[in-house]
Amino acid sequence: MPLPSTFSAETIIESFGKALEFPENYGRNWNALIDCLRYLPDSKGHVILIESIDSLWEKDPTLYY
Repeated sequence: MPLPSTFSAETIIESFGKALEFPENYGRNWNALIDCLRYLPDSKGHVILIESIDSLWEKDPTLYY
């Protein structure tokens, strides 16, 4: 999943929702993201690869954490 070229908390949360095809009623906030990640189908687990994570660290270390 590539990070958006101009990112903020909102664009990162939205990108997760689009990439993982969250439901239409997805709340688009950190708590909703966590809830949707917890209830992804398939008990085998998931791997989420975030491309360009270094640019997030450089531009906004608080979002990185």
